[in-house]
Amino acid sequence: MRSLSNELQVSVGALYKHVAGRDELMALVVEKVLDQVPRVTTGAGDGWLALRAHVLAMQAQMDRYPGLDGIVMEHSPKSPTANALRREGMAALQGEGLTSGQAHHVYRAVSWLWLGSRVALEGRPRRRADIDTFAESLDILISGLRAHMVTETVRAQEEI
Repeated sequence: MRSLSNELQVSVGALYKHVAGRDELMALVVEKVLDQVPRVTTGAGDGWLALRAHVLAMQAQMDRYPGLDGIVMEHSPKSPTANALRREGMAALQGEGLTSGQAHHVYRAVSWLWLGSRVALEGRPRRRADIDTFAESLDILISGLRAHMVTETVRAQEEI
């Protein structure tokens, strides 16, 4: 907080007049950054492609703010914006016929890929090869999950 107050040329007390402390400040930053991620729209056609576009946009957003991905990961579970993005992603998948549980499973798998890719960078900026490899990995994951969900649905219908 002291470094920030020096950078802004205000007193530390002035900062504390607006935020309770570092955690609240970081939460506000996360909300602002996540609010800039394009929303997942369910009426835009293929929910799987909408989820793909959303994840790629999230990666691009994290690239705009180097070093922030760890803070986003830390604050994401409590973030209203992150939770809204998650609900929208799952709704797009449910629009493709997935159950709530299946949509959660898919969203979680894609999230783990995204999170793992950020951690693997160890704080360094993504290179073109990283961006391309991530997009290819995301496509493979989504394709496999899509095929798996279709198979699972067919199996469930055969049991009925």
